[in-house]
Amino acid sequence: MLTKQEIRIIAKRQRAEMTDRAQKDAQIEERFLALYPNMRRAFIYVSQRTEADTRGILSHLIAAGVKVYVPYTDESFCMHAVLYGGERIEPNARGNITNAPIDFFDGQADIT
Repeated sequence: MLTKQEIRIIAKRQRAEMTDRAQKDAQIEERFLALYPNMRRAFIYVSQRTEADTRGILSHLIAAGVKVYVPYTDESFCMHAVLYGGERIEPNARGNITNAPIDFFDGQADIT
């Protein structure tokens, strides 16, 4: 049985080798947005490196007035969901948005 770390290594390698990445990202975005056309709040990760690109989803949701929350890991490595307003993402060493959280997630979302 593979360890979690081994599975991550395999998944990263497979994603890095994809040739139709933009097409797959577009399919993910289209399917995601079709799930809840009238959502008011959503929790979604901010893509990095070889992960499926979520920038289009984030932009669409913000433009539609959806409250978007993203993961934020604090100095003690406790993860929180914080309000994201469309500002430029520059991940720090923990993969976080670098700006200070302005609003923590209240536990209610239409889709996560």
